[in-house]
Amino acid sequence: MGSDVDMGSDLFDAVVGPVWPGADDVVARLGAGEPERLRDMAVAAVDSVAADVAAAWRDGVTARVKSSAHDVVTQTDIDTEARLIALLRERTPGAVFLGEEGASKEGVGTEGSSAGAVCWVIDPIDGTSNFVHGLPDFGISVAAVVDGVPVAGVVCAPALGLMWRAWVGADCAAVSEQRAASPSMDSSSADSRWVPCSSAGRGVESGCALVTDHPHAEALEASADAATEFADLVQAFATVRRHVCTTVDVCRLASGVHDAVLGPAVKPWDIAAAALIAVGSGATWLYGGRRAGVPGPSSAPIARLGGSSDAGPGNGAGSGNDSVLDAPMFVVHAQGASVPTARKVLNQMISRTLPAR
Repeated sequence: MGSDVDMGSDLFDAVVGPVWPGADDVVARLGAGEPERLRDMAVAAVDSVAADVAAAWRDGVTARVKSSAHDVVTQTDIDTEARLIALLRERTPGAVFLGEEGASKEGVGTEGSSAGAVCWVIDPIDGTSNFVHGLPDFGISVAAVVDGVPVAGVVCAPALGLMWRAWVGADCAAVSEQRAASPSMDSSSADSRWVPCSSAGRGVESGCALVTDHPHAEALEASADAATEFADLVQAFATVRRHVCTTVDVCRLASGVHDAVLGPAVKPWDIAAAALIAVGSGATWLYGGRRAGVPGPSSAPIARLGGSSDAGPGNGAGSGNDSVLDAPMFVVHAQGASVPTARKVLNQMISRTLPAR
């Protein structure tokens, strides 16, 4: 399938599409047709907010700083997350929620959660800085996660007029599709039909397009190696782009636009839907690392729900992650793309998060 996973020396684990590790057990417990039902709920919820998000982007918004000048939030982020939670809670009253703008902090069903419960993982606007500055690279992401396994997910890029969805099918392989997503579109039109996603790489990395947010400001402050790693990537790949919107970047890889995406510091809501969409397109997802100051799995609501212990075919020596969604660093590459420099940089980034030996 175009994977170049090294079983012996890499610090990362791997999911080789289209099969998601542990999905067979989860689907067996959920029952036939449940991933599709959750998928349709997610599509309906995202459809219900997309037009308003697009309108706010066109009208212009103001933002306030969260953790730094590089991390901002708008009222549209907060309102959109609240609307998505209300819609999904009505359809799945036993679900728990994890959202970028504080869903888990507001007691939205996370306490006392048990194995087998649906955890809705929500990013109301990924790429908020782009959203604030009038750039179209931002997305709405909703995923249904059960026991650490994403079973359904949706990403919408309303300013780009694109939507993606994925779910775990009857054969426990992920299925990914895409369609146009204009807020004013007639849903019965030909353009609204879902078509399969298929990632298609361009061979050796000297002919490939890489998208990455590495190095971000914190990485530059933490290690002088970060700038050197970026230089290595620029020299190795045909082109390196920086869009600062992980969800949409990964989904456009699933559509065959990008060859690889390198994520240096993601949270579960950045990748819960996009990773499933990428794997369903046949891409390979390499992941690992530990969050700063946290000795092991750290996305608490997902960890409490029981992350999958089947890490996939990679070695993942010392990565400390029970779930793909818990890993802060990843490389995803399309079928047919060989990306040794991105793999090397991923290993180097992961090594800086592990305890000194």
